[in-house]
Amino acid sequence: MNNYRCLMLCCFLSIMAAAQKDPILIDEVSAVIGKNAIFKSEIMSSAEQLKMQGAPNDLSTECYVLQERLFEKLLVHKAEVDSIEVSDSEIDDAIDRRMSYMLMRLGGSEIEFQKFYGKSVLQFKKEIRGTVADNILAQKVRSNITRDVSVSPTDVKNYFSSIPKDSLPVVPESYKIAQLVIKAKPNKTEKERVRKKLEDVRKRILNGSDFDLMARIYSKDPGSRERGGDLGFLSRNQLVPEFSAVAFKLQVGEVSEIVESPFGFHLIQMLEKKGNLIHARHILMIPEIYPTDMNIAKQRADSIKSVIKSGVNFNKLASDLSDDEQSKINGGVVRNNQTGGNYFEVEELEQSLYLKLQSMNEGEITEPEVFNMIDNSMAYRIIYLMDKLDFHVANIQSDYDRIKSAALSAKQELEVKKWINSHLEGTFIKLPENYRGCPILSVWYANETKPLVKK
Repeated sequence: MNNYRCLMLCCFLSIMAAAQKDPILIDEVSAVIGKNAIFKSEIMSSAEQLKMQGAPNDLSTECYVLQERLFEKLLVHKAEVDSIEVSDSEIDDAIDRRMSYMLMRLGGSEIEFQKFYGKSVLQFKKEIRGTVADNILAQKVRSNITRDVSVSPTDVKNYFSSIPKDSLPVVPESYKIAQLVIKAKPNKTEKERVRKKLEDVRKRILNGSDFDLMARIYSKDPGSRERGGDLGFLSRNQLVPEFSAVAFKLQVGEVSEIVESPFGFHLIQMLEKKGNLIHARHILMIPEIYPTDMNIAKQRADSIKSVIKSGVNFNKLASDLSDDEQSKINGGVVRNNQTGGNYFEVEELEQSLYLKLQSMNEGEITEPEVFNMIDNSMAYRIIYLMDKLDFHVANIQSDYDRIKSAALSAKQELEVKKWINSHLEGTFIKLPENYRGCPILSVWYANETKPLVKK
């Protein structure tokens, strides 16, 4: 049986029981791009989720989902052809971020998660691993397609002018904020305790103990602990400088001295080198933060608040004193990663932060409050309200960043469409009959691979 016919076979599960011998259809292949199949269950479940969020309760939603899946699989196919790889650590990080978000929405309870999804967190992680890997591959290819696309101020103005006046979007209430973060630092005694503990582990490994086992027992890195500390292949820019400075000098099989980074103390072992990438594993130990350490951070934050109140420029202080590396380079201004701009709509803010901002005037600051940083370290932060925009019709003056983002997205979509049209020819494509009438899928059906006709 040739590959074409194999790819189009439905997936069957034969459950042999005393009273039943017929196979049970559990899913079927709806479409194929290259060697990548799109299953009916993927389309239906995604469409149902969109309909629950307000999408049209008709075939058009399924058409949209299939279009997105076809594009993703074409990107994955291109990644396979170009030998683009995704590391285990990239997949694990993406899964961990997704699971953290899902658990947060369920109050952080794994029991509630199992009730809601009908499976454990571990089962769910295993099931979505392939999908997440495809998502990352697709994103890498898409980034390559759009990386050179940019917009000039003239492009932004022209894009805004092209929007009919009666179609201009309404911009919700939004805020521009800056922050000054004071991180709680572990005391010297605690740091020495943790360093000595990791030194003992290092000696045991050098004397023959298994690094994999030691990592599973002692490492505090949730992303790699279950894999014996394995970080997969990484480049320099994926690692903090303190870690990469040591790791890239190690020989294969060599175990490092103790390395201190903003995350804690590391013990690193080199497993493999490939060009500009290293394959390493590590054991991470993190000094604890005690109430006395938090008190010291609070006192420092309080003293800085007093300096700000005396009239010293907040942005200058944030640049000089903040422990948040991402915002301090912008004078403490917090960037909106979704829009690329400096304003946050109400729904993009934590509810507790929004309630504070709502009652503040421009130029005011909050009291220092406990803040959990991206690396899970504890800190105090002071928020400065730089600007507040009320509900209004979009205009080029106050909404330039938002309009620029929309103009860039539109230009990128044009580039993506050009890429799709240039890559469909020569790619094996098989599509389902029941979506042939979908207008948004016409270009895909026009390029569908025709079956060979025997003479």
